[in-house]
Formats: sequence, structure tokens, C-alpha cells
Amino acid sequence: MLAEPDDQQRRYGFNPYERYDGLRWPFLYTGRYAEATPPLAYVVVVGRDAWPLEMVRKSGRIRHGDIQIEWSKGMNSALDAPVIAEGRELGFVVVRRIAGREKPLPYDVTFAFAFKAFMPTGTIHQAPPALN
Repeated sequence: MLAEPDDQQRRYGFNPYERYDGLRWPFLYTGRYAEATPPLAYVVVVGRDAWPLEMVRKSGRIRHGDIQIEWSKGMNSALDAPVIAEGRELGFVVVRRIAGREKPLPYDVTFAFAFKAFMPTGTIHQAPPALN
């Protein structure tokens, strides 16, 4: 059950990590990171591959083999502004396998440093593949 709002406690609907996703380096992270993509850039992860969310946003749609990732607007960052509803636009993604019968694929949207921490041999693609 949620507690009644109290001025002495954290306020509901307000971000305790304001501007976190705009930092140059994640606080409390002491691991290595040596990628071209900034550590706090969002990436779309499918298996051992990841694509910067900003690249997907600019392209609108990318394909990699039989994987297609599509971006659409409508979701804000929860880690940007003091009021979560006013965070910068991140958008939504949908990931599908397009060979044969089209079907959705599991994916994640996370920070680049987190992807590399859990998948050190994974690849963060730096350029969108050409569309067919």
C-alpha cells in the first residue's frame, strides 16, 4: 500500500535521479567501458547485439539480418526532469523477426555501460544497416 504523501519523504511523481541519463559517467559504477557509444546512452538490445536508441530514432526503422527495430514517439525518460512526465522524449521500440512469418522478439532498452557489463563480448553497432 502507498503511504500518504508527506513533505518529509520523497514525493510521488518526482524523480530522485534527476538528470542521471544526461551524466557523462554513471555514478557508483567502477567497471571498465571503452565503447564509442557514451556509457549512459540508451541502447536497444537483442541477444548479443545492441543499437543506440538515438540511431534507431533517427532512422525510424533499422534491419539487421532478419531483425527489424522500429521507433515511434510517445514515451519520456524517467531519469531526466524533476517531474517524470516532463522528461525528454525517448520513444518506444518494437522488435520483430521478419523472415518468414513476422513475430515479436524479446528485447531490452538499457544503458550502453550496463549492456557491456553484462554482455562484455556483445556488439554495439555504430551505424544503421542499409534498409532493403
